Amino acid sequence: MLFGDPSALIWNSTVAPPFGLGIIWNYQLDRGDSSNPEILLIGNQCVLVSHNFFPSSGPNYAFQIAAINQQMHYLSTNNAVGTDYQLTQFSLTNWPTIH
Repeated sequence: MLFGDPSALIWNSTVAPPFGLGIIWNYQLDRGDSSNPEILLIGNQCVLVSHNFFPSSGPNYAFQIAAINQQMHYLSTNNAVGTDYQLTQFSLTNWPTIH
């Protein structure tokens, strides 16, 4: 996963994921696969980072946090959910870059 373009996340399905995961954990999407979630496994939790807009890229949600939280607040408070859900941010600053 590459954060090269500020508004998009880009991934390469031909590269094996790090830490011993096999290539089967990284597969090329095809037409019709749009909106499939793009996630990172952090600890024991799946973290949504994007969705597939093209077979190899999707939007960078970091630029949409305020808008997403606003809509989640609206949905929570106007549908008797009882809880105001908001995004939890996770810093990747201390994570190593893997080439």
